[in-house]
Amino acid sequence: MPFVHQLFLTIFAVCSGMLLSTLVFGAYLFIAKGNMSGMSDQVEDLRILQLFASLGTFFFPALCLSYLFGERISAYLQLRGTNFSTILLTVVTILFLEPFLNYTVYLNEQLVFPEFMAGIEDWLRQTEENAQQLTLQLLQADTIGALIFNVFLVGVVAAVGEEFLFRGVLQRIFEKLFKNPHVVIWGVACIFSAIHLQFYGFIPRLLLGALMGYLLLYTQSLWIPVIAHFTHNTYGVLAYGLSPNQDVYEQLDHIGTGDSCWLAGVSLVLAACAGWLLRRKCLSSSHNFRC
Repeated sequence: MPFVHQLFLTIFAVCSGMLLSTLVFGAYLFIAKGNMSGMSDQVEDLRILQLFASLGTFFFPALCLSYLFGERISAYLQLRGTNFSTILLTVVTILFLEPFLNYTVYLNEQLVFPEFMAGIEDWLRQTEENAQQLTLQLLQADTIGALIFNVFLVGVVAAVGEEFLFRGVLQRIFEKLFKNPHVVIWGVACIFSAIHLQFYGFIPRLLLGALMGYLLLYTQSLWIPVIAHFTHNTYGVLAYGLSPNQDVYEQLDHIGTGDSCWLAGVSLVLAACAGWLLRRKCLSSSHNFRC
């Protein structure tokens, strides 16, 4: 199937899944709450909405598209097994990288628009603040059960769904158009970051998306970027859920900025070393880069 046809089907599948998940959530509200007037302010409803959205927008469309585009879903998505050392190096790379990512968030937030675009800048910052407040509300966990569900929702479901769609499907589609793997990886990373609709988090998500793409390129197993995505998301969930108060969480969230900006450099060097070891291991494992 040509690139244009596959891309059109992907857009159609994602939009249809998004619409269907919204309808399913509306049905849930009607059955559980007795009305379909809209999303409740309760955190539980936010979690259910996020669950339906992740499954409907990313996970199930990725499975359907893989079935259409390949002979077998597992083969098309490159769901190959891996080994413990590869997983360990992946986790270590992501954890080392967190302070540097905090620094990129800080740099992204310093971007200032020209004066004639002040209205757009105000709207983007307000949108970013609303998204941040919604995320923090979603991550509220007063019980260990709520914390575990947040890890499942943000760490597992979101990571699997987004990686299946972006690295598993979209990266394969763009390989039809571009022969250079670096162009494919960075192009998909741009789409991955842009689709979150958060301008002041675009740079760190772009870098993360590119890293996931290179992990797939060198390991030839989609489970590795899934594990990397899971590690990053779960780190955020646990940092917020286990912090005794908001001040402690903000301190963790700003490691690598301000007086501790030197840690961003250390973070990048350590992550690069771990990533280099991972790449070297994969390249030496066999001629087709499997680990």
